[in-house]
Amino acid sequence: MIHDTFEKRCFFPLFLALFSVCLGCDKRTGPVREFQQFVSSHPQLSAPTGHSFRLVLMQKSSPNVLTLIWGNVDHYNAVFKVARLDEQSETLNDSMPIDYAALSKKLSKLVGVEDCDWINGRNEQYGFGVRKEGEKFRFQGVQESKNEVVTKSALAYAHVYQKCMIKDLELHFRVVGFEEHHSDEFPNSVLVSLNHQTKGFNCEMYLDREQGRCLGLKNFEDGKLFSKSIHRYENRDSLWIPLAEEYYGQDESGEVNLKRVEFFLNWIPDDTLDESRCKLAYYGLPEPEFSRIPNRNWMAWLAGSFAIFSIGFIIYRKVKQR
Repeated sequence: MIHDTFEKRCFFPLFLALFSVCLGCDKRTGPVREFQQFVSSHPQLSAPTGHSFRLVLMQKSSPNVLTLIWGNVDHYNAVFKVARLDEQSETLNDSMPIDYAALSKKLSKLVGVEDCDWINGRNEQYGFGVRKEGEKFRFQGVQESKNEVVTKSALAYAHVYQKCMIKDLELHFRVVGFEEHHSDEFPNSVLVSLNHQTKGFNCEMYLDREQGRCLGLKNFEDGKLFSKSIHRYENRDSLWIPLAEEYYGQDESGEVNLKRVEFFLNWIPDDTLDESRCKLAYYGLPEPEFSRIPNRNWMAWLAGSFAIFSIGFIIYRKVKQR
């Protein structure tokens, strides 16, 4: 009798939970399904390679200052150093395309730089900054983070606007189109059309059809282009290596022109990141309170699994009692 009461009380809500899950799956049709299939068929999109990198940020508005960023990234973890350098740069002008071979030769001396102004780290739960002062580190700030790590070095495999991996893109955007695309600017690509779920703009994202590399991104508001990014690569030993990201934004006249370039001095697949360096405790600083709260993703999966198991058990009991 107790078992029968339990089954009657639990069966309907559990059935609704399972039905909701199935209903959510059924909605993944058309462009959404095609996009997800594309992501899952390209390992670098669904599980980007751990790597080390060194890049130089050059801004057209500050031609005498370069920002050097270098470090390691692996899944949820990242740590990198940042140095601001006074360095005359005449590379960002109106002449296009940029001569990246000449730029590489000019900036090669920065490969050996090790002194930094501050260190940024990130793990599954938070990101932070510290600044070294003598033998100690001074805390600069911390920000809670639920998403996987995207740094500038992961631009090859990510849509970077909301600092989310491309496979989590639907947390912020609605996929409204997925189709083959052919143009001189983005050859041999697929076009993913996106609408932001809370802000009034839409995007066009271009992915290489064969390797899945992110080739570029265009942002529109009221049908007018207001910014775009173009990602450049070089093929090294059959591996496509990020070479640069060019960012174009509106100037005072409303025209979209080159604003900055992030140029890679090197980019190497690497999975040797020491995860302890991605936490504040490594630098002798206390962990933030929210970092002590366990990740609740496993709880959602456990609840869902329990619901499905319970429904199966109840159905089994009903069949057996007949």
